[in-house]
Amino acid sequence: MTHTNHRQGVRENLMNDWVMLSLPYRGPPVIMEKVDKYNEICRRHRPINPDGARAWYIWVFDSREKMEAALKELAEAEIGLPVVVSGLFDEVAECCQRAGTRAHTVNQSLGFWGRTERLPRREVLEITTMCGHGLVAPSLVWHLAE
Repeated sequence: MTHTNHRQGVRENLMNDWVMLSLPYRGPPVIMEKVDKYNEICRRHRPINPDGARAWYIWVFDSREKMEAALKELAEAEIGLPVVVSGLFDEVAECCQRAGTRAHTVNQSLGFWGRTERLPRREVLEITTMCGHGLVAPSLVWHLAE
């Protein structure tokens, strides 16, 4: 499955942006053991956020090779957690195939609708759409760019 549906940018920029996440049910200790195994596997493949605030379930890789290796190891371990991979659709599909798994769901954006003239310019959207929930404010991007 893929995430961050509304990402904007040129293919070359998006090729080095791989997000892997798992949102397990936090219940009995056996679930947390699976989360620990998931984290252990992902850390081995050198994510760029090894100690991030949400590192217990979100990992960001700066290369397809790292993400694919982590995905392959997770598939082989069969730990039983759902995993979401965010990236370019064709690249994610190929990674899944090479890792010995498949996507069960693919989410695709239908684009922006409505008063699109009110949206920030494309360069700003390339940054603000990095968060799938719109938590990066355009005003912050403008401020930091100045």
